Amino acid sequence: MSADFGFTDSTVATPRDYFVPDFGVDHDIMYTENNIKMAEVATGHSMTADWGFTDSTVATPRNYFVPDFGLDDDILGVQDSLGWAQKDLSHTWTPEQDSNGYWNVPEAASNDSYSYNADSGFTDHLVAGGGM
Repeated sequence: MSADFGFTDSTVATPRDYFVPDFGVDHDIMYTENNIKMAEVATGHSMTADWGFTDSTVATPRNYFVPDFGLDDDILGVQDSLGWAQKDLSHTWTPEQDSNGYWNVPEAASNDSYSYNADSGFTDHLVAGGGM
């Protein structure tokens, strides 16, 4: 398998064709292969993986009815909260995707945008008898 993205050694700073050591089979793979062999001996059955099953050859039911319980309570709660926020702020949030397909969503404000000055008026609700 290969991929050609039009780069040549002269146009790419990343090293190419360097030596990669072969440390052999991973220990987890060796343990798994050994466990499969021991299970095959113990059961007298050779294990194989075959995904060529059809509905008539599989004991697991297929294409069965799945009830629709509606939206999850968490989703309903978020939708309700979003509705309240949009109403209180008189603003409808409409997320948009950028050219890469990623969603542009609000992010938390940086720490330096907060005021920790007790005299600023923004913390009156934290002081006994003050503000709210």
